[in-house]
Amino acid sequence: MNHWVFWFNDYLGSVLAHGAAGGRHRIVLFKSCFPNSNIADEGVEPGDPFSPERTLANYRAVFRHPEGPGATWTRNGVTYRALEDVFAAHPDVLFVYITSPPRHWAPDDATNDSEARRARRFANWVKREWLSSYREAHAGLRNVAVFDWFDLLAYPDDAPRHPNRLRAEYGGADGDSHPNRTADRRTAAVFATFLDAVVRDFEAQR
Repeated sequence: MNHWVFWFNDYLGSVLAHGAAGGRHRIVLFKSCFPNSNIADEGVEPGDPFSPERTLANYRAVFRHPEGPGATWTRNGVTYRALEDVFAAHPDVLFVYITSPPRHWAPDDATNDSEARRARRFANWVKREWLSSYREAHAGLRNVAVFDWFDLLAYPDDAPRHPNRLRAEYGGADGDSHPNRTADRRTAAVFATFLDAVVRDFEAQR
């Protein structure tokens, strides 16, 4: 998760230009792989966005600075902004965050109940609290969206078995946390509908 601080601060210009045939991309989708769903601890606020330790506090610090919009960090003499400030500075680009997929549970469980529950809590925080706060702070700006892939793929938090793990039909018992082809087919249609809606919303702000 901490790598997003560097990607969006140091390399965003290259990301927008990469493969754009002399132009510039207007949509950036980004996600982390399933290891980021092993959130080992609550962490200590305000969190450290540069830390590789997987904690809720560190994850949240990547998306928002604890001192509020506009506050920055300095690392090795370089100024860094939280993702929300980078996004706000580029209102002509649509940023879509896709939450990390859940972990498998068989033949050996790849995570534990506490870690898996924190993964859901972080996904909920991003799509509810953080996104709402971003839109309140930037009224009329509709250039950020969150697609909760974790929720689509995982058993619910109150499931009697394997809560917040990859559903069996999506490969949860296969010993591999990569969602399988069934997951890809079923979620592709949901994602396409979601993306169409957020692009329309994004275009309406222009």
